Amino acid sequence: MESISERIASEVYEKSYSIVDDFISEELRVSLLKEQSELLEAGKFRMAAVGKGEKKQVRTEIRNDQVLWIDAEHLNKYEKQYWSKVDEVRQA
Repeated sequence: MESISERIASEVYEKSYSIVDDFISEELRVSLLKEQSELLEAGKFRMAAVGKGEKKQVRTEIRNDQVLWIDAEHLNKYEKQYWSKVDEVRQA
């Protein structure tokens, strides 16, 4: 029987996306949302850019979202739980 991680990997390969209800617990979802909201309010997110290297620039007419990259070497408790789930999919 195919695991959830294998199903996700298969769907991403075939369709470039996968939709999975309850991939993470409600408790983890709420904790991550609270933490990310606090980081956003603290100004830790940056405007998303387009392009690479010297051509990288913020173009709000193309992207007007903000991003904060997860550092796999410095994860907190909730990020570790989430990263573990994502890693299961990567290894599927």
